Amino acid sequence: MYTLIIWDILDRTLAALITTSAGIAVLGLMDARPPLRTIMSWIDIDTLMLLFGMMIMVGILAETGAFDYIAVTSYRCSKGHAGSMMLFLCLFSAFLSAFLDNVTMVLLMVPLTIRLCEVMSLRPTSSLILIAVFTNIGGTLTPVGDPPNVIIATNDFVVDRGIDFFNFTLHMLPGVLLGIIVCLILLYVMLHRKILVAGRSSQLSNGELDERMSADIRRRAQELTLRYSNQTNNRFFRPVPNFIETLAELEIRYKIRNMPLLIKCCIAIGFAMVLFFTNSLPFMKGARLPWVAVLAALLLLILANFKDMQLLLLKVEWSTLLFFASLFILMEILVVLGLIEWICAHTVSLILSVSEKYQLIVAITLVLWISAMTSAFVDNIPITTMMLKLAIELDDHKSLNLPFPPLIWALAFGACFGGNGTLIGASANVVSAGLASQHGYKITFMDFLKIGFPLMISTVLVVWIYLLIAHSVFSWH
Repeated sequence: MYTLIIWDILDRTLAALITTSAGIAVLGLMDARPPLRTIMSWIDIDTLMLLFGMMIMVGILAETGAFDYIAVTSYRCSKGHAGSMMLFLCLFSAFLSAFLDNVTMVLLMVPLTIRLCEVMSLRPTSSLILIAVFTNIGGTLTPVGDPPNVIIATNDFVVDRGIDFFNFTLHMLPGVLLGIIVCLILLYVMLHRKILVAGRSSQLSNGELDERMSADIRRRAQELTLRYSNQTNNRFFRPVPNFIETLAELEIRYKIRNMPLLIKCCIAIGFAMVLFFTNSLPFMKGARLPWVAVLAALLLLILANFKDMQLLLLKVEWSTLLFFASLFILMEILVVLGLIEWICAHTVSLILSVSEKYQLIVAITLVLWISAMTSAFVDNIPITTMMLKLAIELDDHKSLNLPFPPLIWALAFGACFGGNGTLIGASANVVSAGLASQHGYKITFMDFLKIGFPLMISTVLVVWIYLLIAHSVFSWH
């Protein structure tokens, strides 16, 4: 499957379906073919429900013109400077993804980022990769920010060990901040020239504008000239050339098209955000995250009185949902084949081979780097499920005396940061690529690998040092 995806021989969804079918055929040859009901139970319906509900809400929100309006506002605040714009978008994505799941953040940010890149003639593919990377890093902070964290924080064994929302966030915060700082440094030193490259522009020439709109643009340009006239001599906040003309055209052309629908979208998304947050609090038990997304989508459909369901369903990335379903089945096939048990057995034997003084260091290192490297090439959701079983087995092993929380922090960092390594490493990456293709831009496996993998290695390395100092030296746990 990875050969087909890496070399772009087949569409990633088709490659996943073919590989999964081949895996089931192998089980059949081994007289271990599972029944259809068992195969369907392997699919993580919760993840698919979460994606489905958020895709519907974001698709309706896009019809209001909200993304275009935010793009214009962001362009105005950055005064047309591409570096400032990307810094703002990356930090904004990282911050909000701590409280919204990263798939939701990608669904919200991709249309906005594409619009800004077209306006500022930037390369959309590189910018979208950075948005996905920072979304994955920011989502590591809280139990609701990233699907792997949701899997970890909702596990009964983890909850019984006293790992709650506050405790989880407190231990994640230093590593997330270090990861963001390292990424920003690397982007400035290595990648900024690749990102700030001329791309496709969406601005219209004067001949394509009607006479009335042209007059409105000229009038708005005169107003903006007066407003920004006192900033032309400011060295640090000086607008770029043609900033006023471009901003005037954008403000006239891109406005909120449907304010009542926008208000209804805000109500539905606000409803989802409140339930997302309350569901993570230990003293409040609400609906599960997938049901929250679906209920919020249904609420929006009721409020908006949306009648054309065929048009609405076209906004759902069905190929992305099929891709995830195939990955879930493929991972369970590997479990049946004994790969997971083999990894657990060798990990335990490796830890037992060192003295008790260094067992925690080895355990943190193995859990972190195994989860990070495997999450880079397999979606981090099934990898998290596999590695969580490993962490629990290490805690229950009679010959080991390891504290449980450091293993959980290592797993969370490894699964979330490791997902930045490749295109198929995290749900946000796949969704970002799917949305980009809808807008006419193609993010290939190699495109993502060139940017994401160096950032992944650097952030995991920094977090590894942080975990060793915090838990092996200071015993923070």
